[in-house]
Amino acid sequence: MHNPLRKMKSPGFTLCLLCLPFFLSAQAPKWSTAGNATGNGDFIGTTNNNPLVFFVNDSEAMRIKQDGDLKVRNLGGNGRTLVTSNNNGVLGSLALPGNDSLYLDGNGNFSSISAASGWAYNGNNLYTVNTGYVGIGVSTPQFPLEVNGSAKFNGTLYANGLILANKLQADTIKGASSISVNNNLNLTGGTLNEMYALTGDVRVQSKPGYNGNTILNAGTNGNVGIGIFAPQYKLDVNGDQRVSGQMYIHRIVPLAGDSEIHFGDSSVIVGVNNTGTGNYITASPAGSVKGLLIGYGSGRARAVSSLAIGRNVATDPSAAYSIAIGSGPNNVSVSSWMTNNVPNSLMIGFNSTIPTLFVGPGSGTGTLGTVGIGSTAPSSLLQVNSGIQRINIDAAPAAAGGILGYVGFNAELNSNGFMHTTGGANTNTGAAISLSSDGSLWFNVLPNTGSADNQQDYVHMTGGTAMRIYSNYVLIGNGGLAASSQYNNDPLNKLMVQGRILCKDVVVSNIDWQDEVFDSAYTLMPLDSVGMYVKINRHLPGFRPEKEIESDGMSVSATAAAQQKQIEEMMLYILQINDRLKALEAENEQLKKNGGK
Repeated sequence: MHNPLRKMKSPGFTLCLLCLPFFLSAQAPKWSTAGNATGNGDFIGTTNNNPLVFFVNDSEAMRIKQDGDLKVRNLGGNGRTLVTSNNNGVLGSLALPGNDSLYLDGNGNFSSISAASGWAYNGNNLYTVNTGYVGIGVSTPQFPLEVNGSAKFNGTLYANGLILANKLQADTIKGASSISVNNNLNLTGGTLNEMYALTGDVRVQSKPGYNGNTILNAGTNGNVGIGIFAPQYKLDVNGDQRVSGQMYIHRIVPLAGDSEIHFGDSSVIVGVNNTGTGNYITASPAGSVKGLLIGYGSGRARAVSSLAIGRNVATDPSAAYSIAIGSGPNNVSVSSWMTNNVPNSLMIGFNSTIPTLFVGPGSGTGTLGTVGIGSTAPSSLLQVNSGIQRINIDAAPAAAGGILGYVGFNAELNSNGFMHTTGGANTNTGAAISLSSDGSLWFNVLPNTGSADNQQDYVHMTGGTAMRIYSNYVLIGNGGLAASSQYNNDPLNKLMVQGRILCKDVVVSNIDWQDEVFDSAYTLMPLDSVGMYVKINRHLPGFRPEKEIESDGMSVSATAAAQQKQIEEMMLYILQINDRLKALEAENEQLKKNGGK
């Protein structure tokens, strides 16, 4: 298009269009070569859908088309190129070589691919010429090819080995004699994340066609087998298993034909089938393993073939075949647990460092152990507490004077008698209840020695018995009455006392009392006859002689009745005398009235 302004250019202007506003307006100039401050929408350009053209030296140097394309004169005629600039800001072009084996390097030149980090190009093949690692999306690759992100293969993937760290998506995977996945195995993603076969089991094995090398078999019946060709259960494992976490199961049942379940490589055996010995738990073989701990939290069964049940309980390594049951105090060190340190024994206690119940070992076949309550070293078959506060229950030793068994309070029985332990001056005493071979129960009190040293006091059964209870009477004191006494073997005797009885009152029942003396039919012995009887026998009628009483004793009830009879007869004698006195007094008064005549 012809431009009428071209004739108006001046040698002093390099871009004649800069002077265009002066010629387009008759008013003051819009643009100045010294700089302009635009405003109110001022711009350089066209408004009639024509390109904006810039001329230099009467020749077009640059054109901006209506669609915004930019045309620069020195870039024309070079074909398809890259626009470049030099150090002076002059635009230039870099022609594309049309060679696929070249790449544009950082110096602005097209170079061979082999020059870039060992890569080479051969036809359509891109390959590396060194042994380094290649990373895609990762700056420090650790493998010959490491990709940070997903990888997709539309074709076939060949690998000598394949390890899947997250997921695999592929149509077909083939490994050299290692992995073969075809359309019969489906791998799905999304919310399902399934792997399944359209037909048949899913099986992983080390050698094809050989059942003995089956590693994993997922059967069509829903069973999974590890090391087994045809699983019969939901999980069927042929061989050993290891579970590093928790195992949740409903029941453990041994295999058919077996009667035991072994834990810890046979160190703990649980018998569950009927084998003639019943169910059992055992730590075996004896002498080669430690014990068994049953409980939650702190506890140790450190002794050979020992058992610890509870919390903060233990068996000491020196206490083989021992048992500890219960609990030690909370928040204490191991040294303060309730620990059984006695071989072949049982300790039971709760919230304490010492047991409440202790069962000690026997000495071999046909022997009994000892039981302690509050004592871990009982000296008798049963001992409650220890020291001077103890109670012993035991059978008598040989040659114990006919004693069969006893209960001792701070006392023990040996072949010489009862022995009590030493205490302080006020506590060095004891007592015992024993059973004699004749069926009597003996109560023995050991006197206080008043000594605080290690003196042992012996009291023989024949001299230290305070009371004996027989089947039909009770004896207090040592020995009985005189052998010649008519009461000594009387079966009516219920209480025999060797010594004095001190009491406030004695009540005797069923006495043959003598109130018949006051009956009118009672014949009272004349006083002369009484006097003659006393003169001859030297005792009142109805009483036993002195010698008999001294040798045989007397009956309190009979004596009391006889004495009562004598008192009542003496009352009759007094009444008779009183009547005679009254008659004499009356006769005397009459004589006085008659003047003595």
